[in-house]
Amino acid sequence: TDQFALPSPMMVAIEGGKHADSTTDIQEFCISMINKNMSVKEKVRTGEEVYIKLGKILKKEGFSTNVGNEGAYAPNGISSNSLPFEFITQAIEMAGFTPGVDVGISIDPAASEFYKDGKYHLKLEQREYSPEEMISYYKPLYENYSITSMEDILSEFDKDDWAVLMKSFPKSLIVADDLTVTNL
Repeated sequence: TDQFALPSPMMVAIEGGKHADSTTDIQEFCISMINKNMSVKEKVRTGEEVYIKLGKILKKEGFSTNVGNEGAYAPNGISSNSLPFEFITQAIEMAGFTPGVDVGISIDPAASEFYKDGKYHLKLEQREYSPEEMISYYKPLYENYSITSMEDILSEFDKDDWAVLMKSFPKSLIVADDLTVTNL
């Protein structure tokens, strides 16, 4: 008989970009339950435990634990786009799980939101990047944190650079939602 399985849950943990005020350029930082030996029930519980620990970390660091448009924390005043990765990694470990084994991090920068005139404009860092530089910008994040999937990390209007992007991250799940679904 055919076996059916529910997909592994992914939960938005920190919101930025257009989903929150005065915060990161990256729109969504998600936690992905990736341990194939866990049941769906255990994966949902894992996500909840990591999310609760994340709230405690944010509060301890002096950030608001108000939520954004999609129910994730929307802490304003974060000083860098990489800081949420550190907070989420700490939360995974504090909850008793192993980053990259039990729980990974998924991102949706919604790069079309900060792409203009062929450049990527990151307000938080007060820098602009060419498409090649933007791909390079993601590399250390990918290498230093347990990133399991990346959605819309380039603009839907930057069609030519998606092929370069795909070659740069051959082992990651790349989702081109804006490019392939909402772009006429």
